[in-house]
Amino acid sequence: EGSREEGGIVVGGGPANVRNNVAVGNGYGGISVQNYGGRNLIQNVWITHNTLINNFDSGINLQGWNSATNVLAYNAILPRMGTLAIRPAPSAGINIGNEVCIPASDLPTAQCFVSEVAPYDLWPNATSPLLNAAASGAEPWKPADDFMGTIRGNSPDVGAFERTSGTYFHLGGGGAPRPPRITV
Repeated sequence: EGSREEGGIVVGGGPANVRNNVAVGNGYGGISVQNYGGRNLIQNVWITHNTLINNFDSGINLQGWNSATNVLAYNAILPRMGTLAIRPAPSAGINIGNEVCIPASDLPTAQCFVSEVAPYDLWPNATSPLLNAAASGAEPWKPADDFMGTIRGNSPDVGAFERTSGTYFHLGGGGAPRPPRITV
């Protein structure tokens, strides 16, 4: 959160697996893929199930995204007013199920998240278009769990958080540690 001049996460080459992250209010993209020196190292880069909110320039910035081995899938993006969710549009690879959310300020109620303003609660709300919107499958780029370690199951949600029927502390930050990750 809050990088002044760059993306919250910067990828300069692959292979790289960028999944289950939250990036808020960063100076460039929430996730920035950069083709340093035009070396075309952006291959086998998987950007999946991330939640990106209110980042300057774009939610995801894709420089040099021209390999069929790249994946951009099931990211929840709430772009800052006047910015693009994904810039530029992917020219190659798998591009599936990325959800662009509408700010709550433009609707009577929040569209995607419980609370998109600080203190953030980026868990999908009960009527969110993120719910069960990611296809099931055994692709190697699909994470088995979410940001908090919750198993995703057969009908996973888009973004970093999987909504469950149980109630538990799902807020990010606030002094509560994230549970240990599962191994797959």
